[in-house]
This record gives sequence, C-alpha cells and structure tokens, in this order.
Amino acid sequence: MSEERDFERAWLSKLSSCLDEIAGEEVRKVVLRGSEGLSSRSGRGEVIEWSKGAMERL
Repeated sequence: MSEERDFERAWLSKLSSCLDEIAGEEVRKVVLRGSEGLSSRSGRGEVIEWSKGAMERL
C-alpha cells in the first residue's frame, strides 16, 4: 500500500505537522515516539495502545 493511501501514516504525518506548529519539535518527538513502525497493516490493538500512550505523553 502506498504511503499516500496509508491512513495511519497520513494521520501521523498530519499529527506531526500540527504538533510541530503548536507545541514544537521536542514535544513532537516525545509524543510520536514509537510511531515509526505503524501503518495500515498494523494491528488495531497495536495502534490503540500506541495512541493511548501518545495521548498520555501529550
């Protein structure tokens, strides 16, 4: 699946841009930690667990 059609990667890209704009690079790095391997092929449980952790890191 190409990246532009990969919902998880597209969503993470948008989140990354917004975090950079609003909170800065350091906060973005902390919040997005561990997202590198997520994609539309990731299991739902994995995505949910990562999302929960990201919200806690915010």
